[in-house]
Amino acid sequence: MNWSRLRLSLGALLLPLLLALPLPAKAVDVLGLVDQLAGMGVWPSSLPPPSTVKNVIQVYDQCGSIGSDMELIACVEELLDNGSTGGVIAEAGADKWVRLAIEIYLDIKTGDYIELIKDGGKPLGCALANVLTGVDVCGAIEALIAIGGAAVDVVKAFISGLNSAAEWIGCVLNGCGGGGTGKSTSNAEYLFEFYKTKAAAGLMARFSPDLLPWTQHLARLRQSGLATRDLDTGAPFPIHHTPNESELQQAATAYIAFIGERWDVELAKTGPAQLQAQRQAWKTKVEREALVGLFNADPAKREGLVQSWTQQCVAADLLGKMLQNWKAERGALAAGHPMNGHALPEAHCQAVVQLFKAESAWKGRQTALAQGCSAKAGGGGFDSFQCQSGAGLNACQTAHNALSTAVAQAPSAKPLPEPMCHKQIGPAGPAFLALLQQRDPQQRCSLQPSGSVVLCSRDLSVSRACQPAVQQYQLQSAQRPDWPLIQVECKLQRDGAYQALVAQTESSARQWAQRLESEVQAAANQYNQHQGNPALKISLPHLSYAGLFEISPEDPLLIRAKLNASLKTFVLAQLPKLSPPLTPADAGDPGNDGQDKPGFLEVVVQSPQEQAMAAQIQQVIEKKVQGLSADPRLNIGAPRAADPVINPGHSANQGLPGAAAVNPGAAVAGQGMPAVSGMQLPQGLGQQGLPGMTPGTSPGMGAMPVQQLNSLPMQEQQQLMAAGCMPRQPGVMVCPKPQGMALCQRLLQQRKLSACLPS
Repeated sequence: MNWSRLRLSLGALLLPLLLALPLPAKAVDVLGLVDQLAGMGVWPSSLPPPSTVKNVIQVYDQCGSIGSDMELIACVEELLDNGSTGGVIAEAGADKWVRLAIEIYLDIKTGDYIELIKDGGKPLGCALANVLTGVDVCGAIEALIAIGGAAVDVVKAFISGLNSAAEWIGCVLNGCGGGGTGKSTSNAEYLFEFYKTKAAAGLMARFSPDLLPWTQHLARLRQSGLATRDLDTGAPFPIHHTPNESELQQAATAYIAFIGERWDVELAKTGPAQLQAQRQAWKTKVEREALVGLFNADPAKREGLVQSWTQQCVAADLLGKMLQNWKAERGALAAGHPMNGHALPEAHCQAVVQLFKAESAWKGRQTALAQGCSAKAGGGGFDSFQCQSGAGLNACQTAHNALSTAVAQAPSAKPLPEPMCHKQIGPAGPAFLALLQQRDPQQRCSLQPSGSVVLCSRDLSVSRACQPAVQQYQLQSAQRPDWPLIQVECKLQRDGAYQALVAQTESSARQWAQRLESEVQAAANQYNQHQGNPALKISLPHLSYAGLFEISPEDPLLIRAKLNASLKTFVLAQLPKLSPPLTPADAGDPGNDGQDKPGFLEVVVQSPQEQAMAAQIQQVIEKKVQGLSADPRLNIGAPRAADPVINPGHSANQGLPGAAAVNPGAAVAGQGMPAVSGMQLPQGLGQQGLPGMTPGTSPGMGAMPVQQLNSLPMQEQQQLMAAGCMPRQPGVMVCPKPQGMALCQRLLQQRKLSACLPS
């Protein structure tokens, strides 16, 4: 035959071929075949007895033409449960055989000896193939596997002239030894050539998902071979006599090998792509319906749906069924064939349905339902959930995330309902009240009848009692399905007594700032009255110290006093002058409700503006001490440069609000200087400078040159300080560094100092 012409006629061979095979299968007498197989002694005890299968077949036929296997099985089981028909199965416990009996029936009906081998064992399946074809199909397949499957090798094996298939297979496997019976083998060779003329129909039968067209094709070839006559009667090939069983088996085996090789070639061309396309098309078509149905299903129905979708997948996998036939007969002969890399229908469908099951999502759904959520129809078919507990809401969200992952692998199943999990808010109950009472022992907060609002009479009770209780409830409720979801708002509602204390605290802060401003202004005025040099008089462009006494944003009964260490005593000295006097803040807050009365807390100065105000206060006090400690007559003479902190208008730093950095040249009070009569120092200050300071030093700045040495210009005093020198007493400098000691010795020679000491 012209094989290239046949190849052209096949065209796109797979999917269209499945729709219109040229070999319609003839009806099979299934009941007769069951009897025949039973009589051959190959029926295994693991299967329902032949009588049970026959009885199930009779019931099955009553169901008529029903679409799916699941519907057929359900129909049969329903009829068996019915009293009028259930008596057809008399064997004890026969109901459990129903599904397997139907599978055996379908295998026999479709001539599927490969499936029957799976369901009933090799002897039964091979016997069915033999009965249907008259050919030892299993023996032929084993022989082909043994010799590698090439048709030419099969034909060469005919030279031995063996009589039976078993003898011929043994010869192939074990070696024929160059002998034989001496009979001519030309009949088998001629039959093979004749069979090859039917190869187009045979190849098409091989592409069928059912094996019945193939078994019937082999049966027809056998009948054609038996109908041949002697050479002189005009037979199409020079066959000398009617072929015997051995010759028929040899020719059939060679033909199976011949078709198998061409099956391999054609399947490799388009088989993998078409198989993948067919499987993907079915998955895309059903994946949304399957995912929705399996996700929404309750446990009682879910397992049945899993079986149904698996069977539907297998039934739709036509090319997969053909692949199964090919792998059973040819897979071992073509180890590198691309079709060997594809899963068989059952394995493929189990993987697909496993995706449809979205197991993690469904388990999350069941957990959510058990922990206070209720399901209702949602957008796109997937259920949505109303959740009354935090635990249920978390489980629902877990289910949603897992379902999103599954849907990402099934694009046609999108979109999911957004959101899928909804809060069902309820009033706060005993569980929340218990947490609130733990944090609010003074009972400053009360849950209102609505269950959604808590009113607190103190500011800190809102932030330290109510709000933490709400947060703790939300955290713990995630693990407590019996705690309802709540949405509580914490509100401040001060009572009259507490509001009066708040007003008193605000008044104390204002008084404290005003007292400090008054003291600083008074100190500046006293200094200016006795300062003969106008350039050295104090100017206070900024005299508002309210920023140093801030009401705490958390507790309105607490003043945050921003103090420098050097000013602490002076600033705190104003406290007794306040009405009523302030006291330090309470050490603890066991009730989480803040101060019980106005108080203050010392904090460190932070911002540049605060630092500038502190420096201004410090230098004004220093100037006052200096002016009252020194002889006023010593101020007569050439004016000195104005202090850049006190008089910022004379400084390059005048942009800083109120003050700039401390002037390192500021003079301080000396020792042993006569006091000016009629002058009074601020409380806490004396002839020796600020409280806690050593004579001749400035707060926070180290020792400074004494103003008494009028003959030592200010520039030289600054040079000594920069070189590391410190005054010990008037006219005496301590200079531990060589550079400072050299400068001091030079000034000592000029009689501007009385002594220079190394330490």
